[in-house]
Amino acid sequence: MLKIQGLHVEKRGHLLCHVETLKVESGDRLTITGENGAGKSTLLRVIAGLERTFSGTVQTKLDLNQRVYVHQDPVMFHGSVQQNVEFGLKSRGVSKSCCKEQSLEMLERLKCCHLHSSDATRLSSGERRRVALARAIVINPSLLLLDEPFAELDSTGIDAVLQVLESLPSAILVASPTGSPSLLRSESFRLHSPAKRGK
Repeated sequence: MLKIQGLHVEKRGHLLCHVETLKVESGDRLTITGENGAGKSTLLRVIAGLERTFSGTVQTKLDLNQRVYVHQDPVMFHGSVQQNVEFGLKSRGVSKSCCKEQSLEMLERLKCCHLHSSDATRLSSGERRRVALARAIVINPSLLLLDEPFAELDSTGIDAVLQVLESLPSAILVASPTGSPSLLRSESFRLHSPAKRGK
């Protein structure tokens, strides 16, 4: 599904991320750990196709619309929570009735269906994070890239997110400075801070 070799991301003379080799297969669960500045977010952005300035090789047969990246500080579109979750479905030509059904089902699974008519721009940080996850997951991506998805979630939110993630056929990469709550079949891949490399 994905193979990275000799990845080197540098901006203005500063090394942001370096990965010798990384391979991800369909259905894999991988937690990317490392201290702040190790390049976790940069790695996810490269894989998502959002960061295109790098050396090395990133090989994948997945189209960009099969790779979904959820930012650690997700942005909500203007409109309701339900409209936000329906966005990706509508862009893929899903019928109005199916959009409504699938979006409400995903919100229910993530324990935030009660927010469906709320203004998405006025949510708390934890609510915004779960809605962003619903928006990403509902389109069934082949590769789900999550940047600190459990930050600012209470125990109920974490449990709901874990249950949904563990049920997905998607490959899932989770970036976390300390590791994530245990994902089914999760393995760990640690990045080291480029600033400390070689010490």
